[in-house]
Amino acid sequence: MTAATPSGGRFEDESVVWLVDGPDELEAVVSELCACGYARCPDALPSLPFDLSASRLVRSATVGADDPGALVLAATRGVTLVLTFDVEDLEREALLDTLARVGRVREWSERRAEPSLSHVHTALLDLLAQGASLQDAAARSFVSLRTANRRLSEARVALGAANNRAAVVHWSHRSTP
Repeated sequence: MTAATPSGGRFEDESVVWLVDGPDELEAVVSELCACGYARCPDALPSLPFDLSASRLVRSATVGADDPGALVLAATRGVTLVLTFDVEDLEREALLDTLARVGRVREWSERRAEPSLSHVHTALLDLLAQGASLQDAAARSFVSLRTANRRLSEARVALGAANNRAAVVHWSHRSTP
């Protein structure tokens, strides 16, 4: 899902495995993801549907204490994982290789920085989120329609959104408390 982003960039529909430094960081990362619309994954995955990516589930685990096979299955079914490791390097690398075949494996500390948007970008996104047309949002922001289109295009790139609608949804999710 290109989803609403916590302070670290966008999250795609594709399964993502986030690696964190230790057990203390697990809960903070899961809480941040939940604030962006993810839900905590139950210990037992539901039997149907097989593809759980639309459910936006997130599961945290300490590899070494939790069953690696269950983690691979969860990732295969579209659950976002937040992992820390309590195992030897060889076991860690083997699991990461397997998970990399399922989706992207990324370090939480290396996530993309918060996009920088000007007041024109944010004003346009706010007005569009409130239901204004682009032409109306441009007029109310005191910019031409062409400039509004360019600023919206820049906002899409900064937010990592595929289209205008996704950018507005992304923005509205991140700007709500």
